[in-house]
Order: sequence, then structure tokens, then C-alpha cells
Amino acid sequence: MRIRIVSDGTAFGTQLVDADTGANISEGMRCTRVVIDARDGLATATLTVDAVTLDLTTEFTQIERDATLTYDLDDIDSIDQAIAALQEQRAARLAT
Repeated sequence: MRIRIVSDGTAFGTQLVDADTGANISEGMRCTRVVIDARDGLATATLTVDAVTLDLTTEFTQIERDATLTYDLDDIDSIDQAIAALQEQRAARLAT
């Protein structure tokens, strides 16, 4: 869906509209916040919407893992090893 933002310059006068159909999609939303940031020649728009009615269906996979790390606060080597173990676990999760 392409979204069009129509505003009279006030928060209450801002509407989100389906750009293809013209249908107002902001009805029932409590708050709409739009931030447009242009850095390094790239414009990024962030749209935050509160209290929107939603019907969401998704699939997920539960991952069971050992979350136990042992380290000694007085031993920098054991802390380094614990950090390395966390980094390895994160890399493995990101690889899947």
C-alpha cells in the first residue's frame, strides 16, 4: 500500500490516505506522528501511529537456547569470554 499524508498543518488535521484509492485510513487512530529526516542526501520518513485497529496474523518459531553465562566480575578474562559467547550466539541467530 502506498500512503499519502494530507495535512492542514495541525495534528488533528492530518490524515493518512491510501494513495491508490483515496480512502482515509487514519480513522480511529489516536495519534499520528510523521518525522522526515534528510541526511547524507537520503530522505527517510518515519510514521508512528498509536491506537490503530489491527487484525494481524503471523507465524513464528520458538527457539530454545541456553541463556546461562558464567563469569566473574573480578576476572576480565571471564568477562571477555562471556562477551565472546554472546557474540557467537547472536551471529548464529542472525545467520538463520
